Amino acid sequence: MRYLIIEKELGLFLGVYQGVFIFAKDNIFPIVKAPSFDSEQDAEYYIAKYFPKEGKKYGVIKVESKDKYVGVADILKAGYKEYTHELIDFIPMISEAIH
Repeated sequence: MRYLIIEKELGLFLGVYQGVFIFAKDNIFPIVKAPSFDSEQDAEYYIAKYFPKEGKKYGVIKVESKDKYVGVADILKAGYKEYTHELIDFIPMISEAIH
């Protein structure tokens, strides 16, 4: 079991780049995996220590996975589609031919 950080409007927390927090809603990179934590307490500690306190409400969801970086497919299987936004569009396709 892995634990991921979410924000209700912004979706899944995908990481930090040059001091900017990246979430699924504003994903400008082709990121299809979200960092996860070993426990809910670890994720909550990260939120408390690093996330801005005002304006947003962060939470933690749990997803069945053994991977430290949880793929969008596992997140969708766990029923958390509302937090993925457009991440599925970044998953590489087996065939990229235009039909």
